[in-house]
Amino acid sequence: MRNLTALLFFILFSSLTQAAEEADFLAFFEEYQRLSSKYDAMLNQMYAADAKIIGVRKKPDGTDELMTIDGERWKTIIVASMENVKARGDSSEYSDIEVKVEGSRATIAATRYSSGTCFSDTRFYMIVEEQADKQMKIVEQFMETPLKSNCAKSDIDLPAFLQSTVEMINSQLPADVDPETRLVKTSAEGTKLTYYYVLINHTLESLSTKAATAKLQPLAVIQSCGSPNLRPILDRDGTLSYIYSGSDEVQIAKLDIDRSACTD
Repeated sequence: MRNLTALLFFILFSSLTQAAEEADFLAFFEEYQRLSSKYDAMLNQMYAADAKIIGVRKKPDGTDELMTIDGERWKTIIVASMENVKARGDSSEYSDIEVKVEGSRATIAATRYSSGTCFSDTRFYMIVEEQADKQMKIVEQFMETPLKSNCAKSDIDLPAFLQSTVEMINSQLPADVDPETRLVKTSAEGTKLTYYYVLINHTLESLSTKAATAKLQPLAVIQSCGSPNLRPILDRDGTLSYIYSGSDEVQIAKLDIDRSACTD
């Protein structure tokens, strides 16, 4: 009888501990949703620098394109695009949330509905893990998004939209997007949206235009063509320009991305 009581106590204690862990992970996900709904760029702090971000772009012909981005780059994209997301009124709603705890990590799965693309991502998940400092961070995330919006097309005044986007973004700048890069301002001219960055730890002497372009061009294409927030600008014959200067304010590289840079 004594052994049975001890066993029941152990089972009950384990269940309570598991429930507490699940509650912690759910609270983390609720904070993730709160920051997302408020278009708060601090959302990027919820990701580990070495996180793995997996994206699947659904093409109109029914095929998929897989994209993988590291956490540091994803954090940069969040900061650079958040005000544009806000200007478009794009938001995500999550339902059918499930949490599976395994030790110090949990897989959180949900159905994510994007109002910006009118698309339900039923395969969305994130893996959250407690770090050495006891903080929880997203170490992996998977999501699907259509290459082209499923929403009925709306006629927008692109120059006016970009101008309002610039006003909102600039009110939050300057801002460090990662340890080496600072977004100092944006500008809009016609259908071109330009981001101005400073590479904090470099000058033209330490990083040549050729080397900078070789490193930054592929990332700019991924960010411009793969982001559901920036891609609509290109699809409306707009241009995204990225200007990088050194810490001495001398320009190092200039990248212009239009629809032709996208491979689909």
